[in-house]
Formats: sequence, C-alpha cells, structure tokens
Amino acid sequence: TTLEESHAEEYVAKRMEQLTEALQEQDREKVKSLFSIQDLANAKELDASIEELFSLVGTNVISWEILPDGIESRRNYSRIRLTSWVSLKTDTGEFVVMLLDFPLNESKPAEQGLCSIQVFSPPYEDINKNHVTPLTPGVHIFADTERGEE
Repeated sequence: TTLEESHAEEYVAKRMEQLTEALQEQDREKVKSLFSIQDLANAKELDASIEELFSLVGTNVISWEILPDGIESRRNYSRIRLTSWVSLKTDTGEFVVMLLDFPLNESKPAEQGLCSIQVFSPPYEDINKNHVTPLTPGVHIFADTERGEE
C-alpha cells in the first residue's frame, strides 16, 4: 500500500524543514544526511551539485509550501516511493523543488531517505501535473546516478 495522504504530507513537511535548516545554516553535510545511505554510496558529483543548490537558492528561506496535488506515493518493488513538488521562496527568488524520497523502512534502514532533489527556477510549464519542464537550467542532485549533461 502507499503512504496515507496525511502521513505523506507530514513526511514531506519534515523533509522540507530539514532542507530549509541545512540551507539556513549553510550546512552541506546536513544536505547529504537527507539521502539514503544506499544511494549516497553510489553518489557521483554530489558535492558539486550541493554547491550549485546553495548558489542558486541562497541561504535565506522565506517560505515553502507543498503544491496542490504535489504528492505522489507509490510502491516501487519492495519500497514506497514518495515524489513531492514544493514551492520554495527565498531571498534570491522563487523555485519549485522536486523531492524523490524512499520513506521509513524499518527492515532496510539504509534504503530510507532521499534519492534525488531537483530545483527548478522559473519559468516552468505544467507545475501542477507532477511534471515540470524546466525552461531554464535547474539544480539536479541525484545521489544514485551520474548526472547527465545539462
């Protein structure tokens, strides 16, 4: 079964609070700690991507909110996969953050945590359809794969 909606929202809120805190404190290690241990072990260019995240969104987060219909929860083989779209306002601009998460799995603790963070800056299309086509480059932090050419 997928995560119940209320639990999913709580989970996304917790993740965004952790990400916000890491940005405010300029703490790169805190950003890394959000990722699953399993995905982190395969990470390539993660430090560069995290630097890109800080340079794009800055460190002063004004507010964030989950977009309408911005949470999708589905079973991915043995794991629950949680995809969420969040609007983030900072002193440098307004962004859409896409979090791909594998929530709490007591039997496999290394698997829980983020798999990727993507940040898009305006303009964008189709925000509320769980699909964003960035018209300008964004930050893509994929802990489990090599980053593609931008």
